[in-house]
Amino acid sequence: MRTVLRLQQLTKEVEADLMRSLDRHNMKAQRLAQKELYPGHGKLTGTLQRSIQIKPSRRIGLFTIRGYLLTRGVPYARRIHRRYRYLTIGMRKAGPFNR
Repeated sequence: MRTVLRLQQLTKEVEADLMRSLDRHNMKAQRLAQKELYPGHGKLTGTLQRSIQIKPSRRIGLFTIRGYLLTRGVPYARRIHRRYRYLTIGMRKAGPFNR
């Protein structure tokens, strides 16, 4: 019985550690994506830069932890992303996710 409880506690600790690490990685990708937007390259007023946000990571299913990098409240964000790929470049520059 004690072993099962300890295993559940360890599982929760590892899960929390992974979610914290994923959130840190996504924050780095957010900063890098914002730097990809500059005058003449998708930035006019800074509204699009400010709209880039992360959604905190959470557990989905048994073996999946997911976090998101997204834009909110800017209707033209998708069009600018298709042209300059600022979110994709930010994620790539952040490097591979590692704990």
